[in-house]
Amino acid sequence: MLTFFRNSCGCSAIYNVKARQFVKAKWPARMLDKKKKDRIIAKYRTHESDTGSPQVQIALLTAEMKELSEHLLDHKKDFSSRKGLLRKVSERRRLLKYLKREDAKAYGALTADLKLKA
Repeated sequence: MLTFFRNSCGCSAIYNVKARQFVKAKWPARMLDKKKKDRIIAKYRTHESDTGSPQVQIALLTAEMKELSEHLLDHKKDFSSRKGLLRKVSERRRLLKYLKREDAKAYGALTADLKLKA
């Protein structure tokens, strides 16, 4: 016997009661998928094999923060996600402070491109 589930956040799944397993499930993505992440890395990298420069990390954190803030608009009482968002905000603030101190020109270009307050 198959049972169809859909909850308030739009998650849907088909559960096989006899076998006690999910047959097909579609859960909403909580993180950046690989394609989005690769596009962001390709756009903001400083050299060919760059994945960890401050510019890339700041851009990735900004994209993750946008997705989390959209999630929090629907789920106002999700306090663990809110805490994760605040952690990302402080991490991005520290990276921006470092980038401003080390390379002011790159800092200006990045804040303009990501539309951040300088």
